[in-house]
Formats: sequence, structure tokens, C-alpha cells
Amino acid sequence: MTQEPDHSQDPEEQGLTEDTLVLDFLDQAGVTERLNRPGTQDVAINRPFEIWVDGPDGWVREDAPWLTYSLCWRLANALCALNYRVLAPHSPIHTVKLPGGERGQIVMAPACEEGTLSMTFRKPSLLRFTHKDYVNSG
Repeated sequence: MTQEPDHSQDPEEQGLTEDTLVLDFLDQAGVTERLNRPGTQDVAINRPFEIWVDGPDGWVREDAPWLTYSLCWRLANALCALNYRVLAPHSPIHTVKLPGGERGQIVMAPACEEGTLSMTFRKPSLLRFTHKDYVNSG
């Protein structure tokens, strides 16, 4: 006799929260690891199988053989859903917030190349500047 799974436990007691799926897709895509690297400012995915990281050495392209279009699509949709957005050709550009507080921009066709998704994630800056600093920087 097979036993029915116990669904009586609260999802949060099981460690599931509204951002669990997004966190998993960010890990699978390799975004989390790159955002956590010291000195990383931005992480960008402009097409399957590659990730760009803006860090101490500027923008660096990294091969990502696991990063399929399907995974990019799942990540983009999960991020949009978490932020109460719908990603579709009639609404192809969305700004999102990641669970860790980073900002993101999600773009699909027709606003980018057909067959690709563009996602850029930016870490909040830890540096603070005064108005005078901004003026002096040009």
C-alpha cells in the first residue's frame, strides 16, 4: 500500500518561501556564484551558454555550457513572477529585484535578438559619495 505524501506541513516550515524557485534557478544558471565573487558589480546573460561578469578586470566573458535557453527562460519567468510581472512579446522589458536585493533587467524579443533573452543583474554599491564627490568626478 502506498502512502500519500503529507501536505499538512506549512511550506515555510519545509524551508519553502516565495523566492525558493528563483534562488534555485539563479544557482543553476551560475548567477549566484558570480554575484558573490569579491569585486563583482554586474552579471549579464545575453544569450545561452555564456555569462559576462563585470569585476575588478572589467567585463569578462565566461563559457557556461549548462546555461541553455530553457534555463534562461525559466529564470526570466520566475524572476518576473516574483516581481508580479508577465514576460511576453507585448511586454518584453522588465525591471526586477532579486531576493538578495540586487536589481535586474530582463529583456526578450522583440526588444532583443530573436532566440535570446537578455538579463543583467547589478549588485548594490557599498560606496557612498557626497554631492561634492559627484561634482568633482566630472
